[in-house]
Amino acid sequence: MGEVELTVADNSELQAAYESFASGLLHDAFQALQRHLTQQPDCGRGWELLGLVYHAWQQWGPGLAALEEASVRVPMSPVGDCALADCYLAVGKQNWARDLYRQLIQRKQVPLSALLGAASGLDVLSESRLAALACRRAIKMDPSAARPHFDLSYYLTRCGSSISRIEASARRAIKLAPGNMAYRVGLAGFLHSQNRPGDAVQLLQEFSVEYVQLMRCRCCLTRLIGLFEAVGDEERASWCRLRQEVLCFGE
Repeated sequence: MGEVELTVADNSELQAAYESFASGLLHDAFQALQRHLTQQPDCGRGWELLGLVYHAWQQWGPGLAALEEASVRVPMSPVGDCALADCYLAVGKQNWARDLYRQLIQRKQVPLSALLGAASGLDVLSESRLAALACRRAIKMDPSAARPHFDLSYYLTRCGSSISRIEASARRAIKLAPGNMAYRVGLAGFLHSQNRPGDAVQLLQEFSVEYVQLMRCRCCLTRLIGLFEAVGDEERASWCRLRQEVLCFGE
């Protein structure tokens, strides 16, 4: 998770760990934190950052242990709390995760990434209305960011909202990020499910075989095959079928 805004002590190893983490050099951050925590085992910020490294690696058990160590030493950052809630969710502590996500989306000055992360977790917990609320907070924070609008459209679908509201939110995301093909594919799939294949395929004029070769979601490919078949676009349907076969039998 990005946007880590924590107070860094005057310590070269911890500073190096923050810089490596911010650059995506997780192994370097991990090594620096190991050295730092060996010397300063009560450093709450060091434990929090270690938990974020484990979280990025999806190592939920070690991440949970590190973040709980941090939580008894320092007030957790929103990013840290979101990571802790994710760990609770992954290890089956659903009520703890739910409570932490709910608290998080009510806090002030929560980074965009933490709000969207909390929304995702809440949706897994069948709290799609709260997930939508988190996205609305994110939109209010940064109206120019495309992802909160697109995520909101998904949660509105899960909530059974009106087609017009779902479509408007997704189209806003596409307007803000016109080159993001994933947003176009998502809305196209939704419109096709509403028996609007013509409107759906208009969104995919730039849909290319190169993009198909990067896709990994079999469900998305299935929806696209149905859409392209419905409008008589056998060439692009065949691209999607071939990609499905590759994913089924391994790349």
